[in-house]
Amino acid sequence: MEAPVRLVAEGEVSHYDAAGVSLVGTASLDWCREHLDVDGDVRRLRTNIVVATDEPFIEETWTGRTVRVGETELSVVERTERCRMVDIAQDGLPTQPGWLKSLGRERELCLGVYASVVTAGRIALGDVVSLVKDSPA
Repeated sequence: MEAPVRLVAEGEVSHYDAAGVSLVGTASLDWCREHLDVDGDVRRLRTNIVVATDEPFIEETWTGRTVRVGETELSVVERTERCRMVDIAQDGLPTQPGWLKSLGRERELCLGVYASVVTAGRIALGDVVSLVKDSPA
């Protein structure tokens, strides 16, 4: 499924991400629903790639490794520290108080990982995600 997108200038409030790509596993979101009593909706995280996983936080074990998603290779660089955005209303989602506080208590505010692009390429829904090798130093 394709959707039209457009690039626009950032508004008055700057937004910051520590890397070009963010990734989270579905089992990690499920864990949040079960253990933090939050909706676990991925839209709160504004992540780029959601990977179907069976084990919560398995994506964190990929830090320092390269993963292939479709034609793209990504170097997983660090866990993603979350901010207050997870608690506030998002497009199509109401305010969800307690997300960040619970995440801080249980997961050091981290959920998902950041990655940088090693090899650019096309990524499509349903692509296999696989560990390739250790990332270059």
